[in-house]
Amino acid sequence: MQHLQRVLHRVMFEPVLTGRRVGPPTQLVLLARYAPGFPLLLSRLIAFGPLPEHAPAFARRDA
Repeated sequence: MQHLQRVLHRVMFEPVLTGRRVGPPTQLVLLARYAPGFPLLLSRLIAFGPLPEHAPAFARRDA
């Protein structure tokens, strides 16, 4: 997840902050607008990450 955040920062935010780009990336806007489920997928990835967390053994209850 941290690698994805670094890539997003380098590709999306750095060009805007340095003045090399004005406005959002066109490809991302098109994906968000026309790909069904993309906004939900993106928000789920940000909220939960690519892999589920696993509780350590001492924190689990035996069912």
